[in-house]
Amino acid sequence: MKLKIAKIFFLLILVVLLPSESFSQQQDLSAKFWELEWIESKISQSGRKYGIKRKDWSTKIRKRLNSDADEYLGQLENEYAFYTDPELELYLQEQLKKVHAGEPHEKFRLNLQVKVMKSPEYNAFSMNNGTIVLTTGLFNTIRTEAELQAVLIHELSHIYLDHFVYNFRAQRRKATWGTILGVAGGIAAVTTAAALDKDNKLDIHDYELIGSLATDVSFLLSAAVLEALYLGHSKQQELQSDKLVEKALKRLKIPTQTYGNLLARHRTMNLEDGELDKWSMYSSHPKISKRIKRLGLLNQDYQEYDPDFDIEIMEVLSFNLDSYFREGKYSKSLALCERIRNTGYETAELLYTEAISKSSGAVSDEEKWNVVQLLDKAGQMSGRNLTPKIMHEKINTLYHMELYYQARYELDKMDKELQKYGEYDEDAESYREWMRKLQFKIHFKQKRHETEPVTSSVADTINRSDSVGNNRLGY
Repeated sequence: MKLKIAKIFFLLILVVLLPSESFSQQQDLSAKFWELEWIESKISQSGRKYGIKRKDWSTKIRKRLNSDADEYLGQLENEYAFYTDPELELYLQEQLKKVHAGEPHEKFRLNLQVKVMKSPEYNAFSMNNGTIVLTTGLFNTIRTEAELQAVLIHELSHIYLDHFVYNFRAQRRKATWGTILGVAGGIAAVTTAAALDKDNKLDIHDYELIGSLATDVSFLLSAAVLEALYLGHSKQQELQSDKLVEKALKRLKIPTQTYGNLLARHRTMNLEDGELDKWSMYSSHPKISKRIKRLGLLNQDYQEYDPDFDIEIMEVLSFNLDSYFREGKYSKSLALCERIRNTGYETAELLYTEAISKSSGAVSDEEKWNVVQLLDKAGQMSGRNLTPKIMHEKINTLYHMELYYQARYELDKMDKELQKYGEYDEDAESYREWMRKLQFKIHFKQKRHETEPVTSSVADTINRSDSVGNNRLGY
């Protein structure tokens, strides 16, 4: 009986609050939509009337949660933990408006905004004050604008389903926030502030600290901090959010497979990294496989690539690429190189990075020859600072392919290039020393193998390049 009355009450609210268009006809996610979801969740949990203006509205709890959230975000700001890009920030705010049109009710005390944290982890989280935080690493898993919207919807659902309030009531603090903040600040100051400056630039000396970056930034997202902020969502809460994502995507006429494919891709990338997330929207509790199954079978025809979206997030993809490349994670840097080049964006630096990334896994002569061609193309586009690096890598590759005549030809070209740098240039002198040693090695090997023919696989590779007019080495 009580449940029946609650349902009638809810229907009356819908009639009063919604405009002339019916609920099913609207194709946006307005502030009213989110408020009604909050009301519906209260009715389903208590089976009684519940409104934003009721006397026992949890004002004190919300103030405390928001205060802690503001302090935590301020700490991250002080440690330069946020990735700053005005154009990206504007784009993310536009996407947030698409999934939350209009201002939230003032009693929710929300300042809706999206921030990006410098972290290689694939994570996202929201806070009770209305802030949604995405990590830079998460953008490696998101392939379309619809997937980004699904992430934002999921995080908004944690806010509007009052998960933070429930978590606050369900547990007492095990440590004061000041203690958590102090420990987090001490550790983060060593790495985050040192390795990542205000301009999102990584200096050459900072890369020694990058190896520990993931671990130390992760502390800011660790169980202790999450518990203090009540961000560690339960299995039930994650499933509730998934259900709301499904409902919202249908309302926006976006296939629910959008979210399922994102979860599946995220799971695959985590398995490749040898770990599964400990928390966040992708929490392994419940298991991702079960969440994917609940959202429906994966759509094999689903669009998993959107060049327009990648152009919007180009800078953060480049930031991730630079980090992976400097850390020697070449399989990841190669994947990002190919993704960025698919947008039509191409520079000497990008081609050089792709060539080095490919070189790390090149085994066959054909694969190595592809590296040479990439370096040759990069060389045609490069400026003075990058040219010696490109020539150095090209000669090394030719040498290891045992193409000694071609390597010597490139050494002569490099010698002429270095003459532009002056006699006392330290970098030029280092290259000259390397060239002298390599010339000796080549001379020795040519003398030893001067009667041996070039291997058929290499010869075939060169002939194929000649036949299609791609051999730009001038041999």
